[in-house]
Amino acid sequence: MANSLIPYSFVPGTKAMASEVNANFIALANSVEEGKQFTNKAIENFNTEFETRLDEFDGKVGDKLEFNMSNSVNVSNCIVEVPQNIKVEFNNGTVTLKAGSVVTVPDGFEEDGVTAKFTYHTVENDVSVSTSGVGGSYEDLFTCYNVTTGDFGTLRAMSTEGVSGNTFTPPGSGFAFWFDRASNLVKYVSGGAVQSGKYSLPLFTLRNSAANLLGINQVFNGIGYIGQTTWLEKGVKCLFADGRNSDGTFKNISVTQPAITLTDLYNQTSQIGQIIYSQTTKRIRVYGYGPTTYFIQDKVPTGFGQYALWYNSRENIFYATADSGSNWVKDYRIILPKLTKASENGNISGLSEIHSLSIWAQAYITKSYVNGTSGYIVYSNGFCEQWGRTGASAQTVSLLIPHRDVNFSVVASSRGGAATHTAGNPSVNIVSNGSITVINNTNDYNSAFWQTKGYI
Repeated sequence: MANSLIPYSFVPGTKAMASEVNANFIALANSVEEGKQFTNKAIENFNTEFETRLDEFDGKVGDKLEFNMSNSVNVSNCIVEVPQNIKVEFNNGTVTLKAGSVVTVPDGFEEDGVTAKFTYHTVENDVSVSTSGVGGSYEDLFTCYNVTTGDFGTLRAMSTEGVSGNTFTPPGSGFAFWFDRASNLVKYVSGGAVQSGKYSLPLFTLRNSAANLLGINQVFNGIGYIGQTTWLEKGVKCLFADGRNSDGTFKNISVTQPAITLTDLYNQTSQIGQIIYSQTTKRIRVYGYGPTTYFIQDKVPTGFGQYALWYNSRENIFYATADSGSNWVKDYRIILPKLTKASENGNISGLSEIHSLSIWAQAYITKSYVNGTSGYIVYSNGFCEQWGRTGASAQTVSLLIPHRDVNFSVVASSRGGAATHTAGNPSVNIVSNGSITVINNTNDYNSAFWQTKGYI
């Protein structure tokens, strides 16, 4: 049978001319090369089309995943998204605010003279410091960004004070960042005198010893505090419990913070931090006044003081009471493990960081540490278990992580084994929120084990 790709055909038993045979091979080679080029082009076209379709698919899937996460029926009472505006690194005693960070700057008031104005400044270049300029040891040196000096700015780490009561009086001595709420400006104060410059809200806190930086203590992404004021940044997204759907799944109110909100805790003390959603203003804020007791259960709580909060896990509804439980009012809140303000005129001294998918009603391990016979486990709701071993007959132990206050439990036991007891089991006393005394009444190799449980 003749083949259109081969120019010459041969009959069996006859001689073939070399030129004709070569011509057939050349024709076949040309045909193979054309097929190869066609195949390569087809593969190239396929890959281009595939990548285009894949990009379209990824976009649709990403949108779908984001939508489902914001409206999930499998989680509730949680923080879904936290903008990561502050990008910071710590390495060998140097802290660096990274380029691309976005800082929030209180900037006076809008034209109405009432609405607080905030501007957002993008850091264009890395800014680093390796010394705080502050002697002594501190756990909470606040760092603000100076936008007056230009894009590079400056970082200052100082002990921070806020307003005194509601009189808006600057700190009278030492160095401090002062959030003057009367003018809605963060100011740098030295010896009671306000210095020039426009500063951002605090970016993070640092640990310090003899002017040497030891590390970053807390980064204020999405949430923060200065003096007696808390803030919740725009872009934070939360799911607030709102009952259950007909099929039993969680029903939620999904809220994305439209603008920054400030809450002043003047003349208040606080033990339980809360993120509260207002259906009137359609905004969420950080609050800490009132309740000192929080329940997670499906039955109505009893046996507490005037104020309490209750998450009904069966109904998926949050309640609050201000009359010892005579009336439970449905509310929209998310509990923060920590918002510490010890006195009415004192500054806030601690506030939980927030993270995406932080579900306070369903605790999970966020940090653990083991070193020989001691260690700890920290949970997402601020609960902490710690343990260790003593060797002396009476020994004061400094806890690896101080508890929030002295309201934590502690137990001790003998080591056991082949040794002979000379007296009863070890006893233990709480000295402070950060230390205990273990009295070993045995001679079990002269050692005892201890364990604490409580919130930090």
